[in-house]
Amino acid sequence: MTGTPTRILPKGPALKTLAKKVLRWVHLYKRAARMHRWLRLALRDLRRIDSHIATHYLAEASEPKLHIGCGDNLLDGWLNSDLHPRSKGILRLDATRPFPFADDTFTYAYSENQLGSITFREAMTMLSECFRVLAPGGKLRITTFDLAFLIDLYRREPSKLQEQYLKWAADTWLQWREDSTHRALQERAAAQSVETGLLVNHALHSEWGVFVYDEPILRCVFESAGFQNIVKCDLNRSEDAALCGLANEGRLPDGFLRLESVTLEGSKPLR
Repeated sequence: MTGTPTRILPKGPALKTLAKKVLRWVHLYKRAARMHRWLRLALRDLRRIDSHIATHYLAEASEPKLHIGCGDNLLDGWLNSDLHPRSKGILRLDATRPFPFADDTFTYAYSENQLGSITFREAMTMLSECFRVLAPGGKLRITTFDLAFLIDLYRREPSKLQEQYLKWAADTWLQWREDSTHRALQERAAAQSVETGLLVNHALHSEWGVFVYDEPILRCVFESAGFQNIVKCDLNRSEDAALCGLANEGRLPDGFLRLESVTLEGSKPLR
């Protein structure tokens, strides 16, 4: 018998999608994902991939710049790092532990949307490590979710942009929930007070919203780590050209990241 053989199983991405559905159906997806991550990281350590990435970058860079928690926002000329690298060339770095770099290694350090995803104690460790690995005169720039933005939503009538943000945030959060209670709430979330409450709870209790900063708290963390000349900056703007245009505004609808964020810069004192 001749002819084209019948394809029994899908291939490529379709096979991966099918495998995920089956694992979720038998309640083994999370366990399989953890095992896959562990094996991938073990292989990464065995091949010394991160050591090679860092060594190569530092050998080539005239002004080394460390990007912490890069996600998909890869910055040209920076050593992009993340706890779970999503592509080749990204350094695996746990920002809550001592950094694998010598003192006074970098000229700049930058992080966006990272600080609020770790505990306050871990954030202190992260900024202390940034201070240590920055050279004298080096600068740290942090952008994070702003607690003052949340409080302001309760204090006055929301602007048109805030109203758009609230609707988007409520819809986005509720779509992640699959139970009937949250689906019913989504249908009733048109009231501004409901949407504001949903946003606040999501910001305070989601797995990546561990601690929410305002400018005074963030400034205090900078000072405690040893930084001086601390200034508040507009998103993607800085008096230092190397620190301009870094924020990944495209990950949110237009204007939303600027609306929800606070940004500070600080310098390591000259010896």
